[in-house]
Amino acid sequence: MSHVSVDIQHPEVHITPPSTRDMLIQRSGDLVCTAVGEPGFTQIKWLSGDKELPSLKDSNLHMKTTIKAITKINYTEWSNGSTFTCQVYHNSFPLEFKKFNFKREDEIFHHEMETDEDNMANTALTFVFLFIFSLFYSIGVTSIGVTRS
Repeated sequence: MSHVSVDIQHPEVHITPPSTRDMLIQRSGDLVCTAVGEPGFTQIKWLSGDKELPSLKDSNLHMKTTIKAITKINYTEWSNGSTFTCQVYHNSFPLEFKKFNFKREDEIFHHEMETDEDNMANTALTFVFLFIFSLFYSIGVTSIGVTRS
């Protein structure tokens, strides 16, 4: 009598946020949920609270190994720190579905702004230093040239 163990791999879910550029320039962007695993997907959807969000979804899921749901969110939802949930249904889950939450981290925008300010200060200091250096250099070269003549 032989014993065969079956290792069921649960799907992996990846959430891709909208780009900073899209959110700041276009004031909206795509939030993408990608699930990868063995065939057996039955549904994928985006939620905000208990409300299902309109999204582009793959169809004919039962034989696919990769599925996606894409929802468009606006800057207001993004900047308020709303939590978005990707809900994936697959035959291998012990319950009917699993939820994967996503919330924008506040530090992203602040850190970039601080970096830009630091770069401007460094650029200004470098410019002043080089200006003073070139001024003293030209005074020195001129005084040496005048004394030799």
